[in-house]
Amino acid sequence: MRRVRRMVSLLAAVGLAAGLAAVVVVGDGKPAQAEVIPPSGQWVELFNPQEPLTEGRFHVCLDVPSGTSQDVWIEMWHCHGYDGNGGGQRWTFVHLSSNAYWIQNVQSHKCLTPGRTETRDPTIWYPWIFQTLCGSADGQAWTLAPAVGGFDFFQLRNDSPNYFGKCLDGESLNGANVGWLDCRSNATSQTWAFG
Repeated sequence: MRRVRRMVSLLAAVGLAAGLAAVVVVGDGKPAQAEVIPPSGQWVELFNPQEPLTEGRFHVCLDVPSGTSQDVWIEMWHCHGYDGNGGGQRWTFVHLSSNAYWIQNVQSHKCLTPGRTETRDPTIWYPWIFQTLCGSADGQAWTLAPAVGGFDFFQLRNDSPNYFGKCLDGESLNGANVGWLDCRSNATSQTWAFG
């Protein structure tokens, strides 16, 4: 019996060592990450897995305020997409090209769109995300790029000419506006996961 336990332990150690040796390293010396592909034909919640929990208890998700179909600014709100009133947090990925997608709300059928809101001072504006008809505006195509912190974490990058190098950015606060900012690999507010 003791001999069997030793053999099992030895095989487990060999298997672990083989698995660690199989990590692929790319030219920059970092382990390669698999391409992130959204689920096909089903809705998901989008949340920031590395941001602090709201009220110490909740993750916050990408949310259409009140689930409206109007062209409104997108916000972060405690995740409730699986509730009966959670339609504003249900998103599908509509495949456009090899790695680009529209991100469409299931309830409103509108897509995430970069925009800006101006203040009284025309030199000051805020880069917010809103929903509008899919295909009606520049910047609606998003790519999923692997992010640090987890094998299923990703950034939502915009490669459109007017928004090149910008990422979807949402802070972990109920009611916080979602924006588009320069992509930063270490930004937890730009790290997303499927819920």
